[in-house]
Amino acid sequence: MFRQAVEQVWGKSLTDQRFSSLMGESIASAERQEGIAMRSIREITEQRYADNALREQVESLHAELARSREAQESAQEQLRQLRKFERSTSELFWIMDLKGKFTYISPSSEHLWGYRPEELMGLSLVDVMTPVSLAIVAEASRRSTAAIQAGLHPENLLMELEQFGKDGIRIWSEVVVEYVFDDDGVFLERRGITRDITRRKCNELLLEDARMVADSAREVMEAEVAERIKAEELLLIHQRKLEVLNQDLEVRVADEVKRNRLKDQSLMHIDKMASVGQLAAGVAHEINNPICFVTSNLGILADYLRQMVLYDKLVQESCHGESGQDSRELINRGRAVLKVKDILTDGSDLIEESLEGVQRVAKIVRDLKSFSRVDAAEEEWATLDSCVENALNVCFDELNSVASIRKAYEPMPSILCHYGQLNQVFMNLLVNAAQAITPRGEIFIRSWQDDSSVSVSISDTGKGMPEEVMDRIFEPFFTTKDVGKGTGLGLSVSHEIIRRHGGEILVSSTVGVGTTFTVTLPKNMEVVS
Repeated sequence: MFRQAVEQVWGKSLTDQRFSSLMGESIASAERQEGIAMRSIREITEQRYADNALREQVESLHAELARSREAQESAQEQLRQLRKFERSTSELFWIMDLKGKFTYISPSSEHLWGYRPEELMGLSLVDVMTPVSLAIVAEASRRSTAAIQAGLHPENLLMELEQFGKDGIRIWSEVVVEYVFDDDGVFLERRGITRDITRRKCNELLLEDARMVADSAREVMEAEVAERIKAEELLLIHQRKLEVLNQDLEVRVADEVKRNRLKDQSLMHIDKMASVGQLAAGVAHEINNPICFVTSNLGILADYLRQMVLYDKLVQESCHGESGQDSRELINRGRAVLKVKDILTDGSDLIEESLEGVQRVAKIVRDLKSFSRVDAAEEEWATLDSCVENALNVCFDELNSVASIRKAYEPMPSILCHYGQLNQVFMNLLVNAAQAITPRGEIFIRSWQDDSSVSVSISDTGKGMPEEVMDRIFEPFFTTKDVGKGTGLGLSVSHEIIRRHGGEILVSSTVGVGTTFTVTLPKNMEVVS
């Protein structure tokens, strides 16, 4: 069939040889065509594979580029976070080269040690480490260098070192050192982390101190227990002796208390006598004034009485006369000559003045008698105002000569007290105020009360006292007065009297302005004998 078709194509019949030749050519041509077609198909297929591979490579490169951008952004963010962490962390990161020089120090060095990284990199270890820590670092460096030179890899180091911050304060650090080598085993650098362990080190030191104290306390306690056992054994032996000694001591204490009371009473008496001695002239003058005018008045009254006797005689003689008119004239002339009317008028005034003078003397004597009862053991009810007034009456002449007295009393309740002793206190304060005033000034006395106490203050406009004198004014025998003007006992005795009454005596003073003493006593108190 194939041959018939060929013959139809050629239009003629073909011999077998020709047919075979044509068939061979056709087959050869077909094979060539097929080969060309196959090559074309192969080339097209390979081109398509190459294009697909190239497209995949391009897409892969795009994807890789995107991942690279993301990785770069992530790395930059991590780097920013790392820088932030390096500044805020309590750890310091550093790198040191082969020559022992820092090539990197993290920014946290500034808030840990006070040094900026560039400042710290410019310093030597000698500048920032204590001698002991520097010796530790030098020994560690020597050993690691020897190991590296011997071809070994030194193990990581852990050290506790003490260094100085920029402000000079000592800082304890824990340092971890790592030695870095390349793949060929060549040493590259040292890397380290430094942590601040100052607080931990201080706690360790405190713990060690506490442990030493505890050990010492335990040893002391054990020794004390042993001593206590011995003491308990001796206690039984000495107990009876102590009882005897205790009884003897009680007797001695009672005797000493009695002697102290006698001494206190003696000091009070000495101070009282010294005050009386200083005031004797003034009191004598105070008594002498009324005595003088009472004496003068009595002399005048004696003359008046003699004249009245003459007048009475004249009246009697006139009564026996014959003429009443002559008698009346004689009596009137005698009345005028003898000044009977003036005598009768002036006589009553003289008698009143004399009585007043006698009462004044009696009051002075009464106040002196009250002042003399300093040692009286009996307690009595009295107001501080009355004590102050009593003291004023006793030393009025000495006060009046140098100062005017101004008073501001509030109503005061009575308190249970040693009246005579308080008189002595206020007299001492008043006399001191007078002696501090030159040439003339004022003494202001004020009294007041609150819910629990009564108070009196005595202020003067004298020369005042410096602090060094105020600190010692209540010391026995301390005085700033001239010889013969003070014993140094007045304020000391006054302070003791007020203390025994359960109160206090305070002083405030300004040089050149004056001084104020304030006595405060409780309303309900028990007086110590």
